[in-house]
Amino acid sequence: MVKKLKWASLLIAFILIFAFIASGIKVNFVYANSGYDVDYEKSELDLQFSFEEYEDGYYISAYKGNSYYLEIPDYYNGKKVIGIKDNVAYKANGEPYSVKGVFANQDFIYINFGKNLNYIGSSAFEGCNGLQEVIIPENVKRIHHKAFYNCTNLKSIDLPKLEYLGNAVFGETAWLNAKSNANIEEFISQNGGVFNTKEDYHFDNVIYYEEQDNLMLLSVYNLKNRQEYIVKEGTRLIASQVFKYSLPISSITIPTTVEHIGSALLGPPPYNVTETDVKLDYLGCNIIVKKNGQNISQAERTEYFKNLGLEEYTFAKVKIDGVLATYPSTIPSVYIVPNTVGQITKRAFYNQKSLTEMVIPSSVKYIGVEAFKGCTNLEKITFESGGAVVIDSNAFSGCTKLFTIDGAENIAVVGSGAFKGCNRLNDITLGNVTIKSNAFYGCSNLLNITQKTGTQIREIGYNAFLGTGVINSQDAN
Repeated sequence: MVKKLKWASLLIAFILIFAFIASGIKVNFVYANSGYDVDYEKSELDLQFSFEEYEDGYYISAYKGNSYYLEIPDYYNGKKVIGIKDNVAYKANGEPYSVKGVFANQDFIYINFGKNLNYIGSSAFEGCNGLQEVIIPENVKRIHHKAFYNCTNLKSIDLPKLEYLGNAVFGETAWLNAKSNANIEEFISQNGGVFNTKEDYHFDNVIYYEEQDNLMLLSVYNLKNRQEYIVKEGTRLIASQVFKYSLPISSITIPTTVEHIGSALLGPPPYNVTETDVKLDYLGCNIIVKKNGQNISQAERTEYFKNLGLEEYTFAKVKIDGVLATYPSTIPSVYIVPNTVGQITKRAFYNQKSLTEMVIPSSVKYIGVEAFKGCTNLEKITFESGGAVVIDSNAFSGCTKLFTIDGAENIAVVGSGAFKGCNRLNDITLGNVTIKSNAFYGCSNLLNITQKTGTQIREIGYNAFLGTGVINSQDAN
C-alpha cells in the first residue's frame, strides 16, 4: 500500500512538472537572501503591462492589471524597466479625446517602484485615491506634471533628490492641502482671525519639500508681495510653473544652491502669447541670481544657467533683456518701454485704444505678431538709435492714426503686413533693412522712402508698397 502511494505521488509530481513546462511558466528556485533577482517570465508581465522599448530600456505604456498592490518590474525581456510613459490620449464611443495616465484612477494601496525606474510620466497615478503614502526611491530622478494629482488621501510622501519636478505633481492631495491649510491658518491668526479685504487673500502660501539636505520649492499659490519673491537659501530644485498662480510678479531671486529648475517657471505664457511664438517662459519677470547673498555678474549668471542646461536664449538672455508681454493698464498713453526689455511679444498691446505714443529702446530686438494691431489712436513711434529690431507680421497693422516713425533706420526687418492700412503714415528714413510682402500695403499717405547713406534695402517683398504713393527714394546723410 505504501509502495502504491509512493508511485502515485511520483506520478502526480511528474504530471505537475510537465504541466508547468507545457504552460510556459518559468519556475525559479532562489535561495533566501541570495541577492539574485527573480527573473519574471515575459509572458507573465505581458498579462499586467504593455511596454515600449527604447535604447536604454523599457517604458511602461499601459496597465492591464487590477490589484491593490503594484510592483514595478525591474526588468522586461532582458532589459531594465526605466520609466512610466506620459499620459496618453484615447477615444471611446465617438467622444472627444481624453487624457489618461498609465496607472490613473487605480485602487492601489501600495506601490513598489523598483530599483531601475528613473522616470514617472505625467498623470501616471492621477486619481489613485487609495494611496496614503508613497516612498519614491533614489533611482527616480524625474517626476512629470500631475503624476500624483488628485490622490486625495495621499498624506505622506518621501522624495529623493530629483532632477526634475513637474507642475502640480501633488496637487489636490491631503499632503499638499495640509501644508496649504497650515499657511492659511497662520495668516488668519496673524490678522485677527478673519480675511478683512480682498487684498488679504494675497499672502505667502509657499510650499517647500524639506528633508535634511533635500530642499525643493514645489508650489507658490499666493504671494503677499507681488513685486518680488526670494527663494530660500539652500533650495536645490524649483519645480515647473511654481509661480503661475502668483502673476503678475516682477522679480524672483534664486540662490546658486539651486541645481535644477523646471520648465516654464512662471507658467504658460498668458495674454494670448504662446511659447512657440517667442520661445520664452518668463515674460518680463526680472530674475536675480545670488551667491552667498550677493548679486553675481551677468557673465557668472549666464554661466550658471548654462550649467543648469538652460540655453542663454531661453533663460539667461531673457532675464538680462526682459520681455514685455502685455500693456500695463496703469501706464499713460505716452509709453516709454523700459530699456531692460528685449522683446515685445505677440499681441502685447493689441487693440489698446488709449495708447498714442511709443518710445522703443535699442534693447528691443523683436516685436511680435500683431503686437500693436488695432491701436487706432497711436500717432507716433520712436525707435531709439543703436538698435536693429525685427518687426513681425501685422505688428502695427490697422494703426490708422500712425503718422510718424522716428528712428526707422533702426528697423532690421519689416515683416509681412507690418504697417498694413496705416493710411496716415508719412515719409520715413530706412537703414539696412529687409521689407517683406505687403509691409506698407495701403499706406496711402506714404510718398517717399529715404535711404540712410551707406545702407541698403536688402529685399523688397511682393506688393510691399501697393496702395502707397512711393515714387522715389534718396540718400540721407
